[in-house]
Amino acid sequence: MLHIIDDYYVKGDTLGYTVMRQKESKKTGDTIYSTLGYCTSLAECIDIVIKDSTQEKINGEELIELVEALKFIKCQRRRIDEAIKESWSDKYRDEWLSESMNKPEEN
Repeated sequence: MLHIIDDYYVKGDTLGYTVMRQKESKKTGDTIYSTLGYCTSLAECIDIVIKDSTQEKINGEELIELVEALKFIKCQRRRIDEAIKESWSDKYRDEWLSESMNKPEEN
């Protein structure tokens, strides 16, 4: 299993990747993983993590403005890019950063 950031993980299999969020079971207190989606690339997995974490932020108890949500998205993408720079081999890091830099950035 691959840890992305915070409580987000990716598990690979022969068909692709499963994006999951770690939670605590309300009944038993055990660690469980809820499935957020299925992907064919790690880049898609990252997009799901950013979308889900943004939804969590928006659905939180405090009211936030659009500009704050956009800053949060930018921050999450930056955190993921930093994690990639620190942990992936040069080949995969450069491939990811190349894809990431060609994406339009949410401001």
